[in-house]
Amino acid sequence: TEETITTDLNWTALQRAMDNTSPAYHWWLLKQATGFFGTGRMQLRCHFWNHSQCPWCDQEDETTLHVL
Repeated sequence: TEETITTDLNWTALQRAMDNTSPAYHWWLLKQATGFFGTGRMQLRCHFWNHSQCPWCDQEDETTLHVL
């Protein structure tokens, strides 16, 4: 559960690890953790595109899982 994750996380170790990474990595990690990657689905959601298709293979709904 969400409660278990927040209580079991070693926040000190996480802070040390994040202190040794770049701001660009912080943005990347945040997007990965929240699922808000620049996929077709998110481009449509943010009204940047008028479709959610993958530009490479034309899959109907491009998701993070599809990209990976």
